[in-house]
Amino acid sequence: MADGTHLVCDREHEHHVALHMSATGEILGAAAEVCEGRPIREPNDLTLDPAGGFYFTDPGPFPEALHQDIGFICHVDVNGRKGVVADSCTFRTASF
Repeated sequence: MADGTHLVCDREHEHHVALHMSATGEILGAAAEVCEGRPIREPNDLTLDPAGGFYFTDPGPFPEALHQDIGFICHVDVNGRKGVVADSCTFRTASF
């Protein structure tokens, strides 16, 4: 981020949230634990927006997420307001 901090999706460890971290890797707190009342389950694929906010996907738990429309995309604005911007998504893994 512009201030030198980082946003990290923690989907496999203890937090299962989007984390705000210092430049040295210290956890500063959760950047998103819920989105419109939904708990964040498996945050993934985070990207910043030009206004200072960010988007991330939450496909849901695997393997259920590969076959069910249970995922969503959340936006967090610069003031911390969260909103679902796409719902009932099915996320598939790429085959190479």
